[in-house]
Amino acid sequence: MDEESRKRLTEYLGECWHIPTPHLRIIFLYGGDICRKCGERGDFHDGQLNNRPFTTGNDMLDLKYKIAEKGEWKEFIHYCIATEQVERVMSFSEDFTDLTTWLFTMPRFAELVDEWLKGKEAKDG
Repeated sequence: MDEESRKRLTEYLGECWHIPTPHLRIIFLYGGDICRKCGERGDFHDGQLNNRPFTTGNDMLDLKYKIAEKGEWKEFIHYCIATEQVERVMSFSEDFTDLTTWLFTMPRFAELVDEWLKGKEAKDG
């Protein structure tokens, strides 16, 4: 998953996509980096300042809960069912176990949410 996708998902969750302040004086004075947008302090690693990787179960659950909180779960599920991949998955299972296994797997779940959000953005234009 690329940085743009992780940023989109982070902002969907209502969180700050941290942008570090790359200034040695700031790092020296505060013992770490500071986000230019929200002021949070943290460690700067691999171009990220405590930004979510969207590879963990907690990330998946946070996305799932946010979709449900916004009342968009049904819309998201319809999007997932409309994909060709779901048709292949569903052809193997009558009780939806293959679908839920496919859906609730990281990083696939985050990728699906990102694809869905991109589609929504394109519609809202």
